[in-house]
Amino acid sequence: MNQTETYQKLLKDAIELAAELKIEHTNWQTYLDSTQAQINEQTAPTFINGPLFDFVQNEMKHEFYWGDKCIPISFLTYSCMKAKGFDVELIIGNLNILNHPDDEFSCTTESLIQEYQYPNKENSFPGHAWVALGNDIIIDFAIRDRLVKRCRYPDDTKYNIAGPIDYIASNFNLQYKPMLTGLGFLSATSDIDFAADFKEI
Repeated sequence: MNQTETYQKLLKDAIELAAELKIEHTNWQTYLDSTQAQINEQTAPTFINGPLFDFVQNEMKHEFYWGDKCIPISFLTYSCMKAKGFDVELIIGNLNILNHPDDEFSCTTESLIQEYQYPNKENSFPGHAWVALGNDIIIDFAIRDRLVKRCRYPDDTKYNIAGPIDYIASNFNLQYKPMLTGLGFLSATSDIDFAADFKEI
């Protein structure tokens, strides 16, 4: 399978696992049906790289380094896109950078299930969070700083990690690995206040 097919299978499995665990989630087929029209309208790229990123940047203006802030950044991204009518999903999982033998984070599907069933909010989050639109578009504003600091990527503030999975894989050599979905996971395992309204952006 190519990168897109692999990601799509993992995303489908992640949505179905969230359903099994009774985490707040969306139905896989409903999700695909509702997002395809939004992608075809070509409104998403303009919004993502314009008003959405500007909003997140303003909200995070006091944070110098975003590489370990994936939870608040993905929540801002998710909430803003939802408020603007995009039927996005919040994804929890892992990430491989530059085909390294080890993934970037220590989480596994089993460890995330354990984390959800027996949450300890004092522990640091062992995985990564990003936002998905449709079955192959990723929005991950948090990872750029980590790539620059840890992996010597060029410090070019003009790019964001946002777009189709094959574009991200070929241009940044990143392999995203969805494991769970749904805001309910973060609500159960994080002490961040997720009760926010971002309609006015």
